Amino acid sequence: MVATTGLTGFFEQLSQISFLSPDLRQHLSLILEEETFPRKTILLKAGHISRRIYFVKKGFLRAFFYKAGSPYATWFMGQNEFMISVYSFFSQKPSFENIEVLEDSILLSITWDELQSLYK
Repeated sequence: MVATTGLTGFFEQLSQISFLSPDLRQHLSLILEEETFPRKTILLKAGHISRRIYFVKKGFLRAFFYKAGSPYATWFMGQNEFMISVYSFFSQKPSFENIEVLEDSILLSITWDELQSLYK
């Protein structure tokens, strides 16, 4: 559980997409997981299924893949942005990309199952 006062940036980003009722905000504060990751942590490896969507409360991340042995960045995300392997998370199929923490970061996350429950 994350205190709702620590979720301002998260709620502001989601509010740009859709209205968030007070009940939904409260429920999200109960199910969101807040974790600290040191730089160079790999959150997702290519070939694995993405089970979480991340919100960057503090820090900087990149998504990348390898081609001919060289890394190619697909995107970078920083504070108050979401990081996700879109194809893998929504299809629940193996990812072609990796997600790496580039600097010490604080991330909020929710699982695919929790998100499906919210949709219902």
